[in-house]
Amino acid sequence: MEPNRFGRKLGIGVRVASRMVKERAAQANNAAAPTPQAAPPPRPNTPPPPAPKKNYVEPARRIGEGTRRFGQAFLGPVKHVSATLWLEITGLFFALFALFFGQNAWNTRTSALHGPHHAQFLLYAIVTLVFLYFCISSFVKAARRGRRTAR
Repeated sequence: MEPNRFGRKLGIGVRVASRMVKERAAQANNAAAPTPQAAPPPRPNTPPPPAPKKNYVEPARRIGEGTRRFGQAFLGPVKHVSATLWLEITGLFFALFALFFGQNAWNTRTSALHGPHHAQFLLYAIVTLVFLYFCISSFVKAARRGRRTAR
């Protein structure tokens, strides 16, 4: 991930969210204070018309959608970086285990063919190879994930 990519996305998300909030506030102020118009005097025999019902659901839905998009714009890159970092840390621990078992296999190599530690050497060698595979595959996955864009 590029060094400034996260900051750029965060800045863009904040600007878009603030612009949306300002627009919603301006719309709410315009809707709350209608322009005065000369209304004809009401007839004395007719009841006044019912007050129009305000729709509070739609603006709340739009604000909720903006909040959700802001959360995705902010948390998407954080999730992407943390998942890549987790794979790298996991690969490091696998490498440490492989190093430990490899060291033990190296110490028992002299009796590998005909000595009393033949089975022990084979076990250490197999476990070393398994942990090396886990280590390499974890770092390969981290490299692939790091090249992808955050979703």
